[in-house]
This record gives sequence, structure tokens and C-alpha cells, in this order.
Amino acid sequence: MTDQETIDALKTRKTALLAEIVAFGAATSALKSKPSYSVDGQSFDWNGARVSVTAYRKGLMDELREINELISLAQGDWEVQDVIV
Repeated sequence: MTDQETIDALKTRKTALLAEIVAFGAATSALKSKPSYSVDGQSFDWNGARVSVTAYRKGLMDELREINELISLAQGDWEVQDVIV
């Protein structure tokens, strides 16, 4: 895989991640408006679900941060500092 193909693949994954984060945000805003309740012995605890929701969102954001760093490195968006002694 060439450098440009690697960059293109990273950008494709970044676009997919961003779409997933936006869709996930819309889905979780619906969760936040739901109360916890019990019906016929079944419990629905939307507040307890937020723990895994938060972990999932954090995972998406961590992956996005890592992909941004990889794209930056692959494109050469960095500087080298020389130290003169």
C-alpha cells in the first residue's frame, strides 16, 4: 500500500467514524429523555445504560483522535526542531 493509499484509507475511516459519532449522538439524546421504569416485572433502566453509552462514545472519540494523528504523520504535517549545542 502506498503512502497515498494509506492516507486515503485513514480519511475514509475518519469519515465513517464522524458519521457514526453524529448518528450515535442523535440516538443517545433520545435515551436521555427516557425515564427508568418497571412494567410487569421487567425493568428498563435508561440511566444505567448511560455508562456503556459513555464508554462507547469515548472509544469512538479515542479512535478518531488516533486516526487524526496517523493522518498528520502520514502527510508530513510535523516539524523537526534542531538543537544547536
